[in-house]
Amino acid sequence: MNSNRLRQLGGNVFWLVANRIVRMLISVVVLGAVGRHLGVEQFGQLNYAISLAAVFATVAGLGFEAIVIRELVRDPASTSRTLCSAFLLRLVGGLLAIVLVLAASLVAGDHPSQVVLAVIVSVGFLPGALEVIELWFQKNIQAKHTVIVRIAAAILAGGLRLVLVWQGAAVSAFAVMQIVESALAAAALVWVYRARGESFREWRGDWSIAVRLLRDTWPLTLSGILVACYFRVEQLLVKQVLGDYSAGIYYASVRIVEMWGFVPVVLLATIYPLLVEKYRISEVVERQRQMQIVFDVMTTLGLLTAVIVGLTASTLVPLIFGQEYYPAAKVLMIHAWIVPVTFSGSVRAQYLLLENANIYHTVVAVIGIAINVPLTLWLMGLYGSAGAAWGLLITTWFTGMGTSFIFPRLRPCGMLQLRAFFAPLRWRSAIGLLQKLK
Repeated sequence: MNSNRLRQLGGNVFWLVANRIVRMLISVVVLGAVGRHLGVEQFGQLNYAISLAAVFATVAGLGFEAIVIRELVRDPASTSRTLCSAFLLRLVGGLLAIVLVLAASLVAGDHPSQVVLAVIVSVGFLPGALEVIELWFQKNIQAKHTVIVRIAAAILAGGLRLVLVWQGAAVSAFAVMQIVESALAAAALVWVYRARGESFREWRGDWSIAVRLLRDTWPLTLSGILVACYFRVEQLLVKQVLGDYSAGIYYASVRIVEMWGFVPVVLLATIYPLLVEKYRISEVVERQRQMQIVFDVMTTLGLLTAVIVGLTASTLVPLIFGQEYYPAAKVLMIHAWIVPVTFSGSVRAQYLLLENANIYHTVVAVIGIAINVPLTLWLMGLYGSAGAAWGLLITTWFTGMGTSFIFPRLRPCGMLQLRAFFAPLRWRSAIGLLQKLK
């Protein structure tokens, strides 16, 4: 890797990290204010709607970010047609997702007001279709051009939420803000895309590209729904079984853990285009070495995050949400240890994509749901909200890492994952590998 490429990579990581950190800080302030204003029960109702919509977010987004980036790298001449085809597919996916959210809420027997909240939140999928623009910047490793406008949009959305808190707005107003925030982010991306000299006049849908994207992404879309189900099902079960108060307590912990989700998103969004390039020219042994470095870095970051969040849980929860939410600290101490395997699983997802083994996403997700639902119901009956957290923790570790040793094709990946958990003991070796990669 030449020095210019390395500087470009480093600069891209800096801007992506800066974006996520600033937005995380905004989220801490705003989320805490909204949680205190709404109270535990209404906070639970709002986040239940957000979680229900999130189950079908993969239908709206189609989960094909990495595949679109791969197509942009492989066929630069078709960039405009690829982006337009991806946008149109996401728009259709967004409409379908809204219908599915409505149907799921009705089937679950939710109160009419809860159904309305869920539908309002899901409408935010439509402007979110324009986020395909960001994939063009990721492909070109030019994150800094989207960071400033995204931060500005996040600050504006956060400010509007604080105004709603000040005005004593109802919970439905905060559901509408999910749409507003998505629209602001989309508008910001459109502006910066045009500011870079790109034009939408060249955007044309291409049926062959759309079919190719759908063909390659359907396993990811299906598995994405299933993954979202087993990642969110315990949240929905807490609300349905234990009620709004327990849901509010549980969601307070979930939201704090989700703040750290930017780490794999940022690093892997930057690294993935480089991995695609190197995978085409590297031998098998060299590929394994490259992936081991990525697993080591991500898993170590996950372990550090778990330790920090776990040790500070009893301080973080009341600091952000107030003493009313203090019971969430116990849940957060459990949730924190989901982070290491989640980070590792994010890398495995890239590994499967590079190896064209996407079907395992679906298989693993089915296994996860089969384990998570009965386990969560049993543990929730014994330990309440903390039991739901234990159910998710056990399921995540098994599906995120244990399943790598069940299937022969995934065992090489499983060994990379297992070795990564001992990365802190191999720091000198890791430095040597980084130097060789450079």
